Amino acid sequence: MTTNGYVEVRQNDVTGRNTEYRSQPKTSVKIQRTTIKGHTRYLYLAKKLSGFKTTKVKSHGKTQYRLALVNPQKTYAVDFDPEGDEGDGDSSLSYYGFLKLGGKTFYTSYALDD
Repeated sequence: MTTNGYVEVRQNDVTGRNTEYRSQPKTSVKIQRTTIKGHTRYLYLAKKLSGFKTTKVKSHGKTQYRLALVNPQKTYAVDFDPEGDEGDGDSSLSYYGFLKLGGKTFYTSYALDD
């Protein structure tokens, strides 16, 4: 999702880092309206977002399709030990949260301050 109200689907750059997106979007749809119910944010779109499950809610107008963004509010910690030695104190924890957008699961990393 962009800051100017679009849902864009992009492909990672295979020569760059995992979070680098240099290419143009494969598809892009303007978000017309948003509603929130519990941990689900519903994005209303004028057309389907290809590759994602969108529900048709109207037969005409700017809010014909609905895309669900679900945040189950769960954080997962992964203990990363580069040396493989347990107990030497060099391991670090990384924290991740999972989101579901249109039936597909994504993760995002969290930076927690000590």
